[in-house]
Amino acid sequence: MKYAIVGTAGHVDHGKTSLIETLTGTNTDRLIEEQQRGMTIDLGFACLKLPDGSVAGIVDVPGHERFLKNMLAGATGVDLILLVIAADEGVMPQTIEHLEILKLLEISSGIVVLTKCDMVERDWLDVVEQDVKAQLAGTFLEMSPMIRVSSVTGRGINELKRQIFSAVSRCKPRDEHAPFRLPVDRVFSPQGVGIVVTGTLIAGTVRVGDMLEVLPQRVPARVRGLQTFSEKVTSAKAGMRVALNLTGLDGAELQRGCQLAAPGSLAAAECVEIRLTLLDGHKRSLKDGARVRFYTGTSEFTGRIRILDSHREVADGETAIVQFVADNHDLITSNRGDRFIVRSYSPMITLGGGVVLEVSPVRVKKNDAVRLAYLEAASEGDPAEILLTILNSNIVGATVDELRDKSRLNDPAFSDSLQALISGFKAALISKDRALSVVHMGTICNRFVDTLSSFHEKFPLRPGMPREELRQSVVPGADVKIFNQMLAYWQNMVQPVIDVEGGTVRLRDFRVTLSERQQSLLSRIVEYYADRGIDIPTLREVSSMVRAPQDAIASLLKVGVSQSRLFLVADGEYYAASVVENCKLLIATWLIEHETISVGEFRDLARSNRKSAMQLLEFLDLQGFTVRRGDQRIIAAHASEPQK
Repeated sequence: MKYAIVGTAGHVDHGKTSLIETLTGTNTDRLIEEQQRGMTIDLGFACLKLPDGSVAGIVDVPGHERFLKNMLAGATGVDLILLVIAADEGVMPQTIEHLEILKLLEISSGIVVLTKCDMVERDWLDVVEQDVKAQLAGTFLEMSPMIRVSSVTGRGINELKRQIFSAVSRCKPRDEHAPFRLPVDRVFSPQGVGIVVTGTLIAGTVRVGDMLEVLPQRVPARVRGLQTFSEKVTSAKAGMRVALNLTGLDGAELQRGCQLAAPGSLAAAECVEIRLTLLDGHKRSLKDGARVRFYTGTSEFTGRIRILDSHREVADGETAIVQFVADNHDLITSNRGDRFIVRSYSPMITLGGGVVLEVSPVRVKKNDAVRLAYLEAASEGDPAEILLTILNSNIVGATVDELRDKSRLNDPAFSDSLQALISGFKAALISKDRALSVVHMGTICNRFVDTLSSFHEKFPLRPGMPREELRQSVVPGADVKIFNQMLAYWQNMVQPVIDVEGGTVRLRDFRVTLSERQQSLLSRIVEYYADRGIDIPTLREVSSMVRAPQDAIASLLKVGVSQSRLFLVADGEYYAASVVENCKLLIATWLIEHETISVGEFRDLARSNRKSAMQLLEFLDLQGFTVRRGDQRIIAAHASEPQK
């Protein structure tokens, strides 16, 4: 079964309510004042069952300009509009204003209904019809059916029903799998029932027992009962008029303008960035800081317009990206893609409207090129460009969760768009959960190359640049975790750029190259360490022995490690590789005839002191050659063998 929402529009006293009653049998003027005055003041609702079993919920709106805010609340979620024009009066001021509002809300389907046709002659009807066609030229109603009806005689009613049925069948179904969302247009508390709210379910599905969130207050509520089109149901889906019986909250927290939503799916803030288009031909402009009335969903706010670029005003007929800031820190509940209307503060005249681009907790800086680029992407509505703009705004990129939150895109649009960026070589995942734009990847890669090249040129004998020093030089804004992800990515590329060895990083093609004099000096240094055995000399002692500056020796010692001729034991302390191999042989030979070896026994074998023997054994433990058992050691390869 298909569901759709049909709304009315048109000037006051043009017969909208009488038409709905003739179509459905329901008088939508529920207020006593409305019935006494014969004029619709607030929203009214009815149900029209169509021949194929489809159901159209009908929202009747007031036509008087004093109640335009109620008309705007009723236009939320409308799939099909009935533009009602009385044949005895023709097009009137509110007809024009309602039509302008419908265009700004991007309602695209409608039927023109000429009412009160029993009150005029045929010739006059022909004249009115031609005038209406002229007024609708260039609008979404230009090619729409125009039906002549009379609510008194019933003329044209069946034809109107057929046209409604035809139009509803062509309406695009709403997304019942999206997060639930319902702008509240009515709140009441029947005796013995509790709190009941009504509205048009514009997205998702709701079921009895569901937990929802009331916004902007962010108050939880549970669905105790459901009605749609006056029938009790256990669930309702997008496109239905719904009444929800809620528990778990105070009735004072709910009013028209609130929204019900799946928990965490909607944002609420006092600022929204919007793409605003002013109506053409009104000879009105909006200056930066102008106070206006802002309508979205079923809510109304007063606040000020902030033009975000260098312009001082938005001129008649122009489109601009601006920020609306609500008065009194009021919170606007909205989402990207929501439509809105802007009216002047006083006198109240419709100025324009457009689409919400972002909900912001703070005021956006003017002339912020990065933010404007993001809003332009959001304005175009391309999900991939939205993600790319977010990635371009930060050199260290964003996690997948951050991208999802900032873009406010739901699957599959989010996943598909991210994959499109990756397959299109516009972005890359440098880890399973972090993405970078290719632009920033190129910048970072160039910084790596330039920084490491300079380091290698300045310190040709050092095997690489310390990690932390490189991080501070290349991406000081990145924490260690992000930086390590970058290092791993560039090291594991198909054509690697860098090599990471322990705490140092070097360019992949860099090798320490020693002159003959340096090679000779390094050999003398290694020979001296070999002569000292496990009794490690100080740097001053080495300098005195080989007659070379300490800084040159320190550099060559690191080269010796990179060439596996020396082992680094601790900061500034080294063993000659030959010494370590000799000690391994001594221990292995000892353990042929003994089960274990102690520190004292090794001290005697090495003809050294206890401190040096302890240090060497601890080094071999770290190397994985020996394993300590109490005060004794065995060779690690024998550790799993059963003891004798």
